[in-house]
Amino acid sequence: MGRKWQESKLGEETEGADVKLGELIDAAAGGDASVEEILRRCKVVASSLGHGPLESWLLWESTGYPEGAELPGYRVWPLVIKADFINPGWKVTNHLIPPAALPDGLDEDSLLLRCSDSVSTIEYTLASTVSEMVALDMGNLSLLLNERVYEGMHCTRAWGEFHKGRFADVLGAVRNRVLDFALALARAIPEGQDATQGALSLPEPDARRIVNMTVLAGMANVVGMAQNSTLVFQGEVNSFEDLAGILRDRGIRDEDLLALRKALDSDPKPSNQDAPLGPKVSDWMGRMISKAASGVWDITVPVASTLLANAIWAYYLAP
Repeated sequence: MGRKWQESKLGEETEGADVKLGELIDAAAGGDASVEEILRRCKVVASSLGHGPLESWLLWESTGYPEGAELPGYRVWPLVIKADFINPGWKVTNHLIPPAALPDGLDEDSLLLRCSDSVSTIEYTLASTVSEMVALDMGNLSLLLNERVYEGMHCTRAWGEFHKGRFADVLGAVRNRVLDFALALARAIPEGQDATQGALSLPEPDARRIVNMTVLAGMANVVGMAQNSTLVFQGEVNSFEDLAGILRDRGIRDEDLLALRKALDSDPKPSNQDAPLGPKVSDWMGRMISKAASGVWDITVPVASTLLANAIWAYYLAP
C-alpha cells in the first residue's frame, strides 16, 4: 500500500572515500546528518566486510524495498480507517470506522501500511507534511461501506490514515541500527573508532554475528548458494513458530523442528554477542549439518551453516 514519490540511490561520492568508523558513529549518534547520508557512509564501511545481507539492507533502505520483499517490522503499521457519508438531508465527515463496522472477510493486510519507500522519500515527506496525519486512499472500500455504517447514507470517500510520527520511527530505527552496528564493530577490532574502511579486518563469523545482532536483529536474512542458484530469504522472526516456518520452507522436517524446540527450551539464552550457543542447540545444528553433508537434507553445507546460525540468532534476538 506504500507509494513511491521519488527514487533515491546511494551517491557516487562514496566511491574512493575512506570513512573512519568514529565518523560513522558521530553521524548516527548526532542529529545533523540525514539518514540517507548515514547509510551512504555505512555502505563505505560495510564494503570491506563483504556481508551480502547487510549490503542488501543498506541498498533497500536507500533506494526503497523491491515489490514482494519482506519488510522489517518497523516499516509495517496499522491504519485508522475513516470515511465521509451523505444523504439528501445529512452529511457526516471524518467519521472513524470501528473494526466491527468493516465488511466481513476484509483482508487484514489491507488495513496495514507497508512502507517500502526509500529513507530520502520518507525524510522529504516528513519534512513537507504540514498535517499531523497522513492519509491514503482505500480504493473501493467506500462502496463496501454504503448502508453499512449509517442506514440510508451513501459513503462518498474512505481512507486510511496514520500519524506522521510513524515516518520518524522508521528513520530512528534505521539510524539506531547503524549506530549499534558501528559501536559493536569498533569494540571488536583493535583500532576501535579510529579504524578506516580500508583497514577494517574481521573474521567472517564475527562480522556476521555483529550484523545479525545489530542491523538484522529480529530478522532472518540469509544469502548463499544452493544448487547453482542464489538462495535469498528474509522474514520476521518473533516467535518459534516464525523460526519453524522459515526452516520448514528450507526443507527441515517437523521431527527435527521439534528437537530444535526442545533444545532451545533446555539451553539458556546467550547473554551477549560473544557468548556461544548452548550445548543442545549446538548439537542440534551439528546433526543438521551432518544431514546436509550426507544428502539427507538437500542443501549445501555452507548454506546450511549460514541458514541455521542466522535463523537461530534471529530467534534469540527477537524483541
